[in-house]
Amino acid sequence: MPTLKVTNRDAAEKLAQTFRAGKVAIFPTDTVYGLGCILEEKALRKIFKIKNRPPDKPLPLLIADLDEALSLAYFSPAAREAATKFWPGATTLVLNSRKELPSWVYRNGKVALRIPNHPFLREVIRRLGQNIVGTSANLSGEEPAGSVAEISAKILAEVDLVIDGGDIPGKASVVYDYTGPKPVIIRT
Repeated sequence: MPTLKVTNRDAAEKLAQTFRAGKVAIFPTDTVYGLGCILEEKALRKIFKIKNRPPDKPLPLLIADLDEALSLAYFSPAAREAATKFWPGATTLVLNSRKELPSWVYRNGKVALRIPNHPFLREVIRRLGQNIVGTSANLSGEEPAGSVAEISAKILAEVDLVIDGGDIPGKASVVYDYTGPKPVIIRT
């Protein structure tokens, strides 16, 4: 699998091309190394297989800006305040979806969204003109990776491209569910 440094001037375009081709890649975020693709069934199936992720656990969407989030989900005043306060950043919001999405990212009318505080990744999403699925680049149940060296060889062997952004925090995003009358913390 090819590996590029995030500092390589062609890295953003190469990652966007990989996603456009319906392939799976590893990339740095502001929290952990991500494993992602566009909303393309073959690539989504591959992510579930690579991670050994239960099929009933939908994947979050990484988006570039609040306008995109507002087009995808309903925001209560409290959710809107949280988005304004925490985005871009290490917070994922579970919201009621405005539309039915593929079951890989949508369950019981809900969708999980995050705007990462990583300019490189947001640039890739803008270049694509569409959101990407972004989950941690680890086997389900294992600790997330803060460097490419921490990613299992099994996962590295299965992806089409790796973007190396050096060491990052290695702590997953906080997840809040804003689909009920009061926000609920799902993961801290």
